[in-house]
Amino acid sequence: MVLRATLTPLHALIFGLTLFTAFIRPPLAPIIYEKRERYDPWNSIVLAALMIYGLAPLVGLENSCLAFLVAKGVDGAGGLAQFIPGSINPVVSLKGFRIREVEEGISPIGTFFEFLAALGLGWLITGSTQGALVMGIAVTAADILSNVTGVEDHHKGDDLLMMLSAAWVIQTFGVSGLMRLLGLMPGW
Repeated sequence: MVLRATLTPLHALIFGLTLFTAFIRPPLAPIIYEKRERYDPWNSIVLAALMIYGLAPLVGLENSCLAFLVAKGVDGAGGLAQFIPGSINPVVSLKGFRIREVEEGISPIGTFFEFLAALGLGWLITGSTQGALVMGIAVTAADILSNVTGVEDHHKGDDLLMMLSAAWVIQTFGVSGLMRLLGLMPGW
C-alpha cells in the first residue's frame, strides 16, 4: 500500500537540491548541509524534514519516513563501533559532543554493525527474508559509497543516500512485516 504525493515544483526543487549538493563540495553543499564539525541539533531536524519531504513524492510520505528511520538506525549502529577499543575510527569527547579523532577510512566493524541493523530493520518492515537481505546489502552499500565519495563530510549527506536505498527496498517489497507487527494483517 503506497500513498503517492503530487510532485510539485517545490518538491522537485528540494529533492533535486538535496541530492545534488550531497555530491557537490563547497560552495554549493553548505546551502543545505553543514560540516560535521559544527553540528547543530536544530539544523539536523530541519535537514531531516527537508529530505523526508523531498523524497515523499517518489515513494509516499509513509515510506519516506520509514526510509529515514532505517538510515538513522543504520548510522547509529555503525557509530557504536567507534567506541570499541582498537576501532579504526576512535572517538573522543570535545566540548560536549563526539568527534572522530582519526579518519582512516571505512571501519569494518562499523560496516558489519550497519549491515546487521539494515538486515533487522528490513525484515521488520518487509516481513520477507529476501527484503531483509536486499535492505542489508543496499543500505550498507550506500553507506560505504558515502564514505568513498566524501558525502559523509557534510552532515546528512550519508543519510540521504541510505534513505534512497531503503526507500527503494520498501517500495519494492512493501511494508507487510510492519503491518503484521501492528496487527493490521493476519499471519503473525
